[in-house]
Amino acid sequence: MVASIGAIASPSQGVSYYEKDGYYAKDDLAHKQASAWAGRGSEAMGLSGAVEPEAFRKVLEGHVPGGRQLGKRARDGSIHHRPGIDVTLSAPKSVSLAALVGGDRRIVKVHDKAVNRTLDWIENKAIQTRMADPVTGAMIRKGNQKMVAATFTHDTSRNLDPQLHTHAVIANMVQGEDRRWRTMVNDGVYRGVMAIGAIYRAELARGLEGLGYGIEKTHSDGRFEIEGISREVIEAFSTRRAEIVEAMEERGFGEPGDNARLADRAALMTRANKRDVDKSRLQRDWSRQAEIVNYADDLCVLGTAPAADMLTAVTRLMDGLKLPINERKTRCLRCPEKSFEFLGFRIGRNYRPRGRGAYIGTRPSKASVQSICRKISAMTGPRYGWQSSEDMVHQLNRIMVGWGHYFHLGQATPAYSAVNRHAARRLRRWLGRKYKTKAGNYVHVSGAALHEQYGLVRLSRQTLGLPRAKA
Repeated sequence: MVASIGAIASPSQGVSYYEKDGYYAKDDLAHKQASAWAGRGSEAMGLSGAVEPEAFRKVLEGHVPGGRQLGKRARDGSIHHRPGIDVTLSAPKSVSLAALVGGDRRIVKVHDKAVNRTLDWIENKAIQTRMADPVTGAMIRKGNQKMVAATFTHDTSRNLDPQLHTHAVIANMVQGEDRRWRTMVNDGVYRGVMAIGAIYRAELARGLEGLGYGIEKTHSDGRFEIEGISREVIEAFSTRRAEIVEAMEERGFGEPGDNARLADRAALMTRANKRDVDKSRLQRDWSRQAEIVNYADDLCVLGTAPAADMLTAVTRLMDGLKLPINERKTRCLRCPEKSFEFLGFRIGRNYRPRGRGAYIGTRPSKASVQSICRKISAMTGPRYGWQSSEDMVHQLNRIMVGWGHYFHLGQATPAYSAVNRHAARRLRRWLGRKYKTKAGNYVHVSGAALHEQYGLVRLSRQTLGLPRAKA
């Protein structure tokens, strides 16, 4: 489930929950960096940076500037105030694996940006309050309110699987255009849960494509996974979801995607207490598990012996590790005569420039180069002539740099050159169509102008700031 919403029962329960789960109630810097204030209402209250426990408690209790406390006053003089709601945004499992197991921390920044963009939409489109109409005096719902929210980013599920997700606690307080503080109406947020999930997914997918990752759509509602991460690996790291599916099947609730409310019930019924863990040890366990899953699923054996002998040897090795061999998914290749493709790379014999010999290494596959070139061609087609040249070059640069970062390992220079030539040719044609002369002729744009005047990037290790890769 990408987006879910739940109410916080009481201020003490809300604060203790996040303290107990270790989102910020630790002295080390990593825990403090995992939290942040969000929303224009937070700015109005002077709240920024990491979330401090005491400030968070006061917000959940309804304390606003000026010494007031929002809520209903009981007969005994106490004030009852609903703390707020918890909007949880969870990355797809393959995204969590690439970020937390694969070690690509850029993905965490993309997730954070997608969360912030989603919260902007919630603040501008879903947050409301009740107030008296200045003309009729009747109670009406009013938007354009400043939101107070605290975000807590976490990287594990309750079963200690890698799961990148953020809890956005939206406090039950808003500031209106008249600078007065009032309680919030939750209905718009609950009604917008599908839109909230869609916006987060779209922003996340856009950011991942900018990093060079391929996106594989898995559901009609826009849910996706990263291309190249197998279903077996995803399921191996999804023990929490397996528990929910099993609980729903036992009770005849159907599939989690069919009924979100029943899925929430099953999640509550199977929920285990969270616990603090040694993150470095957990990272080692994830890496070891990923290696085992990958070896037990898809295996490519390189050697100089006949294929049957290589398969026998590796089967004996894996039996010693108590890991099964899937012969259907196991390939035995004579090295260096043969090569194979994996996650967009071709692995096999590469040749050094100027006849300095051959070596076994990686390079972007032909299909990967063709894929990015097709995408560039589609972006620079006649139907996009309405765009400004600045926007067009910005989009081209974003997708090219992302692709270049992903495929920088090994012998990438020939592929970079092919993509550079294609992008320059397509942009020159697009500019020629867009800026025709009065006689109707295409304007010619030189190669130097493409890069110096319009700012088209040239893919190379130097321009991308990448180290030389060793195969």
